[in-house]
Amino acid sequence: MPQQPLIAKTLTEPAMTRPAQNSLNVKLFRKIFLLSPLLFWELFGLAVSSVKAVENLQCPVISREEVDTNALKREIANYSATLRAYPSDLRTIKLYLQRGIAREKINDRNGAIDDFSQYIWYSNYNAPAFKDRQLIAQAYYQRGELKLAMAIEEEETAIVEEIPVIEEETPLIEPERPIRKQHQLKLLEAAQADFQQAFKYNPNKSEVYFNLAIVASLLDYQSLALDYYQRFIGYETENYRGYYHRGNLYSRLGNYAEAIKDYDLAILYQPDLIEGYYNRAIALEKIGGKRKAFKDYKIVLRCSPNLFLAKNAPSSYQNRARVQIEIADEEVELANLSSNYLQGYQTAIEYYNGAIKDLALVIRINPNYDKLPHSRAFLKRGYAHLRLNNNQGAIQDYNQAIYLQPQDAKAYVYRGLMRANKYQEYAGALEDFSAAVARNRHDAAAHYHRGLVLYKLGRYQEAVDNYNIALAQDDRINIPSFTSRSVCSENIRESAERNYFYNSRETDFRPNYNVSCHAHARGDAYFALKNFAAAERDYTTYIVAYPNDPEGYHKRANARFEKGDKQGAIEDYNVFLQKVRDARIFYSRGNSSADVGDDQVAIADYLQSLSINPIDVTVYSNRGNARTDTASIPDNVQVTPRISENPIAYNNRGIIRRQTGDKEGALEDLDKAISLNSNNPIAYNNRGVIRFDLGDNTGALEDLNMAISLQSNYAEAYYNRGLVKEKMGEKKEAIADYQLAITYRPNYGEAYYNLALATYDDKNPSSRVASLNYLQKAANALIKTGNLELYERTVEWMLKMQ
Repeated sequence: MPQQPLIAKTLTEPAMTRPAQNSLNVKLFRKIFLLSPLLFWELFGLAVSSVKAVENLQCPVISREEVDTNALKREIANYSATLRAYPSDLRTIKLYLQRGIAREKINDRNGAIDDFSQYIWYSNYNAPAFKDRQLIAQAYYQRGELKLAMAIEEEETAIVEEIPVIEEETPLIEPERPIRKQHQLKLLEAAQADFQQAFKYNPNKSEVYFNLAIVASLLDYQSLALDYYQRFIGYETENYRGYYHRGNLYSRLGNYAEAIKDYDLAILYQPDLIEGYYNRAIALEKIGGKRKAFKDYKIVLRCSPNLFLAKNAPSSYQNRARVQIEIADEEVELANLSSNYLQGYQTAIEYYNGAIKDLALVIRINPNYDKLPHSRAFLKRGYAHLRLNNNQGAIQDYNQAIYLQPQDAKAYVYRGLMRANKYQEYAGALEDFSAAVARNRHDAAAHYHRGLVLYKLGRYQEAVDNYNIALAQDDRINIPSFTSRSVCSENIRESAERNYFYNSRETDFRPNYNVSCHAHARGDAYFALKNFAAAERDYTTYIVAYPNDPEGYHKRANARFEKGDKQGAIEDYNVFLQKVRDARIFYSRGNSSADVGDDQVAIADYLQSLSINPIDVTVYSNRGNARTDTASIPDNVQVTPRISENPIAYNNRGIIRRQTGDKEGALEDLDKAISLNSNNPIAYNNRGVIRFDLGDNTGALEDLNMAISLQSNYAEAYYNRGLVKEKMGEKKEAIADYQLAITYRPNYGEAYYNLALATYDDKNPSSRVASLNYLQKAANALIKTGNLELYERTVEWMLKMQ
């Protein structure tokens, strides 16, 4: 996160003296420390442990020193009165220094610089014989500090890096930029000269090196800055600031390994240095140490979450949301492996909700509505909603992302993942993945997931073709998952008793899909095509990358068995059974043993299989662990709008009353709306719906006929009239109304749904095909409008008819 280099506080105590170096051992240890502080501590068996510091940290209580401004002003007035009376008296010139220190405390920088300059002038030119080297060194140092602080404040660009928020849209590193303004250059050069003079008069003033390092860094002399930090550390071996700021400089130079070492030491000497945890997390992420970075980020989120928001810009909130989502994902995975999973789930819920709040701010304050990061914020928030089983919120955000950026392939991938994983609506998911490919033919994730749904639809050769394209485009080999579960399955679910989270991994959101995962999926497609040799090769690729995942051995064993390599199959079944006790695998290994003539082993495996599943030992499933998702229940919101003698107001209140169950009150409001305006087709339509709800089909039909007579292309009125006619047993007339509704509103999902059911005849195969076609159109329309309740019923009917 952006941070300004810390400026050392004013030192009024006597200057530090350099440690004695009259011992050979002291010199040796000092040299060792300067070369490698970590090695120095290891000599004494004191290894620096950053993890321990994180786990034991108590959040610091930040207190600010109270400044009595009035007392300081009185003090300054007294100094001024004395100096006016005795402006050149050698006994009073020290008052310039003291008045400068007081002025600095009340933030009168220009006045303080004038006073320090006066003291320096009198000491050097007016009374050189009475010069106090310690005090004049302090005057130079104090004046240099003020000039440095003024130069930093005038700098327009923050001198730090920001973590990327969205792949290509933000830079990986925001490099430190040299000062460009002439006035700033003069201030920095003047500060540098003052620090050098301070060192001349007091060589033991270690703080001079610290500030010289900051000046050198701002002037883009990074090697010189590193040298000054090293000198400062040589004097102040246990001062965290030297390590912390040198770590920042190493980070800006891209030397993250050295930066992490310095942050470790800074945290060792200052365990509550929250900025140190934050910047170390950044560096750890840069070198792939994401899990270690999360430990530091958790400290920051708990103790000082606003560190993420230094720029108070949308990208800052989006970055904090990214971290919270990724930490929440990890909490869920760890909870799934723990007996105390409820606590882990609760922690994850807090992080997901925190991310949702941050992304809501991003969406609200981001002025670039037409830019990609704005739509990506909807995608990330949709993912967080999905993880909390807020399916409605997820689909609304995904649809909004597509609306904002209809050419963004990733948005279609996200929605396709939800349709495939959450609802197993593979035809609709295929439409979304195909839309993604059409917008970015180089998107490996889109090809990969399109291959998955093609496999589910039984189109195996097309699946292989898509996997081949994905493999040709994506050469990323990522670090394997730290869990033992399959990291590539498109449908990984937890057991039924841990059903709060929707846990199907959105592999494009967290890029853990890779070449090995592609090979795993392609192996499944080759197996379905009975190309068992190719399937074996792909499963082997997966096993090399993920040797601890038993499912890889299971699948390769099946491929080897079908290929005729019974002994190889037995070997893989052995590995699987060492990890998982599974009836189906005992059964399969028994078959392999019988085929190679080992009947005794086969009998033993069959008995093991029967002991686990005595009902059916021939059932084979490649689906992994199924889990039942539980939809979250939204809070009820009671709305009571103000009413007036306005037909629109009565119409709208009638709608709300109907939604809250007050049908009679709703009918009264619609009667009033029509009495105030008898030419409004919407009011007649709405009253017709309410009458239908109350069982008054004849009255409903009259109102809907009137609505259509007032507006002949009123699709909703035709749809509602179709419902009424179907209820009255007039199916043909109802079908005609549904078709008219679709004519006037081609993407009317509800009309397609009811048309499908009205035309369906389970004894007529041709009607089944037509109804499935209507249902598919209904699903495509409903998912886009966010009507998940009817969408889910549509998918259920599609599964029944297939």
